[in-house]
Amino acid sequence: MTKKSLKYNALIASMEISGDCPSLTCSKPQLEAFRWVTLPVDESLNYLPNILRNQAKGRPARSHWPDDTFKCSCCGLSMFTSKEAAVHKFSSIPELNRKKLGFTHVARATITLDHGLASIPNREGHFDFFEYEDFDTVASFKLDSSL
Repeated sequence: MTKKSLKYNALIASMEISGDCPSLTCSKPQLEAFRWVTLPVDESLNYLPNILRNQAKGRPARSHWPDDTFKCSCCGLSMFTSKEAAVHKFSSIPELNRKKLGFTHVARATITLDHGLASIPNREGHFDFFEYEDFDTVASFKLDSSL
């Protein structure tokens, strides 16, 4: 069996992360995943890692990185294990920051072991998803609800 390539290998390499990214604790998931999006839900910017999304929107690059774990996390897609977790986390962000982020809805997809690698969800249900090159993220996500 050949090893699948990650879609954003070049981004990960450019970040000069010491250690493994994604982490060796990441696994091949089989779960329903939820993600913050804007309308239209099939807008490709909705499915870029934060670093690339910010670049595409003309936002300045981050000048300080707390650590390599954070750098690695920013190379994956932020996802949640439930719609409730996604909505709860978004509502916990200060209103000014929510407006800057611009997300208005939650989208849902079934993620399988053929789609990529997922970090272990934290206690808030958030995890990072590192998609394989051949996974069509845009086509896989469907609108679920408003935030």
